[in-house]
Amino acid sequence: MKQIIAIFTMLLLSVAVGVGVAGAAELQTAPTVLFFAAGFTLAGLNPVQNALGSLLTDLQKSSRNNMGGLRVILYFGKYDDVETWPTSADQESATGAMDSLAVLTGDVVMKTGKRMFELYATLGEIELKNTLVGPIDGQCFKQELSIKHPGLAAKLIGFQAATNNENLFFILERHNGTKYMMGAEGMPVMKTKDDGGSGKKIEDGAFTEMTFECYGFTPAPIYAGTVPLTVAGSSSGA
Repeated sequence: MKQIIAIFTMLLLSVAVGVGVAGAAELQTAPTVLFFAAGFTLAGLNPVQNALGSLLTDLQKSSRNNMGGLRVILYFGKYDDVETWPTSADQESATGAMDSLAVLTGDVVMKTGKRMFELYATLGEIELKNTLVGPIDGQCFKQELSIKHPGLAAKLIGFQAATNNENLFFILERHNGTKYMMGAEGMPVMKTKDDGGSGKKIEDGAFTEMTFECYGFTPAPIYAGTVPLTVAGSSSGA
């Protein structure tokens, strides 16, 4: 009986709100307004929140561990060597927590005989930058990794040559242990800058600065999987 009275009370309140809204427009629209007002009330929905999307929620201060920069060891691989890519949530149909848009699901699985590699970069000279690009109604994010590597060793020169016009992907790690991934199925990472040399002064040191870029629907997403550094299909079970 109490539940019936409560429902009846909510209906009366909905009718009152509907009449007020209809009065501001035209009276003949009152039945439609009343119907939708009552429907939202019975369903327990807030029309404003529903219009904004179910993924939106409060955004508070996230963490005390907010040291800048990235760890000096990065991971990279050849785009064509990936067998299975981790997946991201579909922004058009995803429901649930807002942060579900930021976290990839699954592991990077390499093709048999393939693996990812380590890349050292100078501490304090590594940056991941996410920039909003594109016109209104067509926006996305440019993900940009810039690094500085010391020396002019043969492996470095070989890396510079081997990565020219090559499709790549990267996994990066912040000092708090959170990993981020650049590159996805259908969207490889490309090298866009490669400058360096012996340095002019003794104090300069020899070095190379490189920049890698790709694009995505979000800033570089969080990667919670493993980094496949062992050759896939080997006896170690990578």
